[in-house]
Amino acid sequence: MGVFSSVALHPDLFSSAPAKRSPFVRYLVAVLLVAATFPIIIWLRPFSYTTPHVYFYPAILIALWFGELGPSLLATVLSALVVNYFQLVPYHQFSLDRGNLFRSIFFCVTVGTMCWFIDKNRSRAESAEEALAESQEDLLASQDRLAKIISSAMDAIITIDEHQRIVVFNSAAEKVFGCPKSEVIGHSIDRFIPERFRTEHSGFIRGFGTRGISSRTMYSPGTLYGLRSNGQEFPMEATISQVTAKGEKLFTVILRDVTLRKKTEAALIKSEKLAVLGRLASTIAHEINSPLQAISDLLYLAQNSAVESPKKQYLDLASEELKRACQIADATLGFSRGGGKVTRFRPTEALESILTLLERKFQAKGVVCERDYLTTEEIWGVESEIRQVLWNLLNNSLDAVEEGGRIKLRISSSLAAVAEPGVRIIAADNGHGISPETVPTLFEPFVTTKKNGTGLGLWISGEIVKKHQGTIHVRSRCAPRHPTGTAFCIYLPANAMQRSDTPARATYDKDRAARREAA
Repeated sequence: MGVFSSVALHPDLFSSAPAKRSPFVRYLVAVLLVAATFPIIIWLRPFSYTTPHVYFYPAILIALWFGELGPSLLATVLSALVVNYFQLVPYHQFSLDRGNLFRSIFFCVTVGTMCWFIDKNRSRAESAEEALAESQEDLLASQDRLAKIISSAMDAIITIDEHQRIVVFNSAAEKVFGCPKSEVIGHSIDRFIPERFRTEHSGFIRGFGTRGISSRTMYSPGTLYGLRSNGQEFPMEATISQVTAKGEKLFTVILRDVTLRKKTEAALIKSEKLAVLGRLASTIAHEINSPLQAISDLLYLAQNSAVESPKKQYLDLASEELKRACQIADATLGFSRGGGKVTRFRPTEALESILTLLERKFQAKGVVCERDYLTTEEIWGVESEIRQVLWNLLNNSLDAVEEGGRIKLRISSSLAAVAEPGVRIIAADNGHGISPETVPTLFEPFVTTKKNGTGLGLWISGEIVKKHQGTIHVRSRCAPRHPTGTAFCIYLPANAMQRSDTPARATYDKDRAARREAA
């Protein structure tokens, strides 16, 4: 009775894992199970002469479950001995009959083998369960890390399914759109897209899903616009990627609110425009002052001349100087002509108007300007902005060349390799050149090679060309003992800005409105 009580109260008895139970308890339970079966086989002796070992199977299996392989083998051997001693003739002594020995050995081998297989499979199952539990823990930890990363990201992250319903909406997205996650999960992304862009956006998502591209920017060139929960539109930049999970495509959009950056850019552009106007005003004052002074002198001579022939000559010369002053005024008006509207114009005429304003500066420095106009093709665009680009490039070239230097200008049709018609403008000089370290950053804000430069001229020029869906490239050499110089090449498509519903024109209209609001 004391043994059973000590076993029942042992703390390892009900442990969930057999390996955690002490060996003493496991083997003792195996012995007790065989002892508990003994009265049953004695009571059923008349009915179990042919198969007495069967009654010990439950005890052996319970010993296997409770104590693993060792206790089950002990129970098997004890069962064979008990059957041999108490169930086989002669009773109450070990039978050495060949048949009885074979039955006992066969029972031990078959049951022991069965226990070994069961224990082996159980070990494998336990290992698989442990591996599965570890995998689940790793998966939960990975999901937790991913959720924390997405939640802590400074950029808004939104994931939508094939039906464009929101499935992921991080904290940054809540701040950007002013809407809690609980109100948007499962709803359409359309609520955050301005109504005029919803059809285009839906088509873009469907097209992106069928192209097989893993990721890309959502709109280039230009700016996307989002819609806050309060109905306010704001500019943003976004990239999109797609994955397939459980047979369903998911699209993840990472976006950034660029309202502050757009306002900063608008302020910089306004500052540079004021600087350009200041330089332009100085040039105009200098350029117009010369013909006005000449006109004044010629009129004085004509008034005080007693001879008719010289008087007519003086008046003719004054008329020529007046025409020159008018040309300078017309060229100046070109910077604001059209009020920023998209019109059709000739780049050759725009360039000539800039050269008119800079003619005296060319003469003062002795710079030779070579013109090579291979086409007079018209293009669609904002003429005043293209004039600003040409003004920046020519002023940079004049500042770079020494006295007696050369500047070569060429306007030609686009190359055959370019499918869309347009013009190519090249401005090259033999100045001091630009260092290789500076060239890659030349079109970034505040990058300049001049002592008193603002570093905004080329940046604004690049933005203007990009808005016209064109390209601008630069090549330069400043190596000693070699010819130095710089060449800018601008490509402007002819019809990219023609229709008001083109991406470039729409972007232009929205950006212009944003700049007015920022100003």
